[in-house]
Amino acid sequence: MQIIINSPLFGIFLTIITFIIGYEIQVKLGLKFLSPMVTSSVLIILVLLFFKIPYSNYKIGADIITFFVAPATVVLAVPLYKNLEIIKKYFLPILLGCIVGISIGVIIGIFLCNIFGINKEIILSMLSKSVTSAIGYEISKKIGAITEIAMVFIVIC
Repeated sequence: MQIIINSPLFGIFLTIITFIIGYEIQVKLGLKFLSPMVTSSVLIILVLLFFKIPYSNYKIGADIITFFVAPATVVLAVPLYKNLEIIKKYFLPILLGCIVGISIGVIIGIFLCNIFGINKEIILSMLSKSVTSAIGYEISKKIGAITEIAMVFIVIC
């Protein structure tokens, strides 16, 4: 059993299976807000706790999946390219909306964290909440945040 748990395939398999289960739960219950990503995260935590498997064993395989998230994010560029004329036409309002939205989100987030006495690592982990998981993962590594907590904020957001 230790050989299986120490293999990168364990993390990959557990992630895929729990995601499929999460998806099926969402479809069967018809609850759009019940994201398979959130459900699979909870299921992974439960499996690791129940079988007393160290997170580091799971993370070996999970990091392989994370590696492939970045190239998959590039696919988001296709719809942007297809709507390039609309984006050019409304560039200034889009840019201003993004700048204002990001600024207000960050300022309010930091302000509330300071009011409630949240430590610096958690504040840094929260800062990348409004980006894709691939970009947020890299941002959180660069700024010294806890990447796992940053991913939770991104998924929730």
